[in-house]
Amino acid sequence: MKCKVTDLLRRSRSFQDDSRGTTAVEFAFIAPVLILFVFGVIEIGLMLWTQNDLEYAVDAASRCAVVNKTDCGSAAQVQQYALRQFSGHATADTFQVSQQSCGQQITANLPYTLIIPLMGAFFPTVRLSATTCRYNT
Repeated sequence: MKCKVTDLLRRSRSFQDDSRGTTAVEFAFIAPVLILFVFGVIEIGLMLWTQNDLEYAVDAASRCAVVNKTDCGSAAQVQQYALRQFSGHATADTFQVSQQSCGQQITANLPYTLIIPLMGAFFPTVRLSATTCRYNT
C-alpha cells in the first residue's frame, strides 16, 4: 500500500512539473480573441475602402456634371455615371443629384452590412455617406 501512495505522489509531482501542452492551452485561450481582432481589422479596412470609393464616385460624378454636359447633362445621366465609377454594389438611387446654391451637388447614402457576425450583432449596418458640390463653369 505504501508503494502505491508514493507512486501516486511521485506521479502527481511529475504531472505538476510537466509543462508539455501548455502552449496549446494558452493558444486556445488567445486564439478566438486574436482571430476576432484580425477579422475586425479586415472589416474596418473594407468599410474604409468602400467609403473612399463612394467619395471618389461622388467627386467624379460632380466633376462630370459640371464639365461634361454631353455625358452628364441630366440627373439620371449623372447618377449612372456615379454608379459606373463606384466599384461596390449600389443602385442608381444611392446617388442623388440636386442644384444648390453651391452648384451641382451629388450626395450618396449607402448602407454597409458588416460581414463578421459578432460585429454585426453590435452594428448590424453602418450608413456610409458622401457629398460634394461644384460650381458650374
